[in-house]
Order: sequence, then structure tokens, then C-alpha cells
Amino acid sequence: MNKWYILRTASNCEFKVHIELDKCDISVFTPCEFKAQRVNQYCAKKNAPKMAVPYPLYRSYVFAKVPFFHPILSELKNMKLVYGFLGRDGNPFIVSQDEIDVMDAKCDFNQFDVRLHAKREQVEGAEAYMRTGLEFKVGDLVQFEKGFHSQMQLEVLSFERQDTAARVLVRGLFKDTEQTIPITDLILLETQVKKEPKAA
Repeated sequence: MNKWYILRTASNCEFKVHIELDKCDISVFTPCEFKAQRVNQYCAKKNAPKMAVPYPLYRSYVFAKVPFFHPILSELKNMKLVYGFLGRDGNPFIVSQDEIDVMDAKCDFNQFDVRLHAKREQVEGAEAYMRTGLEFKVGDLVQFEKGFHSQMQLEVLSFERQDTAARVLVRGLFKDTEQTIPITDLILLETQVKKEPKAA
């Protein structure tokens, strides 16, 4: 019967390790604390509602019921996600099932749920960055949130700078131009109806 061990993870990689172990049907336990905050600067600027964001209670550690020579351990080490087992003089510390049960009971619902996390991470790229209900995607029409040009209609062509800026098409009187604008300055155009250029 496999025993519970403590894996030493790279900084801020606890949940990644949890997900990879869960994929292999390995019992894994990552107690958390939840903080109410906005998930990124886009949410903060738009004053979006705060979300319960999980943080590992024990930084850089994950409890796992994993055999010593399971292939996933080598894979995680090669990915630089795991350094090895926590222990002394080459002997890993063993955590009893009773100790895991006590931590589990004290945490109540405050533990990492890989399934809920996976649902949030299904959206990638710019839409993941703008996870607020105010999202826009390539092909959508947007406008400046405020300012002199707030009524100008812009079409999203692509996302740049690690999805923090949008490349937009600006339709002019004589010619169209492209500009790169921080997504925090843009909002989704309410009508979503393209203004066709007038015939000459």
C-alpha cells in the first residue's frame, strides 16, 4: 500500500504538480487558503467583482501518495517542477493517513480542486487574461472606455504583448490604420454592428 510523502516543488508550481499527479490517478492533497482579489490588472481597472483565489497553505510542498519509482516523478523533475521528496539523510518523511485526514478536516473546503481549476483554465490567451465577463476576442468590435475618442469603433485583429494589448483596426476617412492598444483601455462595443463605409 502506497504511503503519503511530501514533494518539494518549484516556487509557485504547487498546483501544476497537483494537476499532473491527478492526471495519473495519484492521490494528492494540497491544502489552500483563499484570498478575495481580482485576478489581474484588467479586472482591477474595470473594478470587476473580486474572486476567491486559492494559494497553497504550505508553499513549495504537495502531499502525494506516490510510489518512489513512478515515471511521473522523473517527468516532473525534467520539467523542473519537482526537486524530490522532503526528508532527512536521504530518507523521505512519511505522513500518516490520520495526519492527512486531520488536515483535510481542518481545511474543510479549503483545498485545491483540480476540476474547478481546469474549468477556469479551459479558456486560454487573452480571454483567460480578461476573465471578468467583459471579455472580447478577435473579430469583436471594441471602443475606448473613456476619453475624446470613446465613440470610435475599433475591430480587434489580434492580441500582443502576452495578451495585454490588442491590435485593432481604426477606420479613417481616407484610409484605415492599425494600432496596438492596452486592453485595459478598451471595452466591448455594445451594438456589435459594423459601420459600413459610405459609398463615394
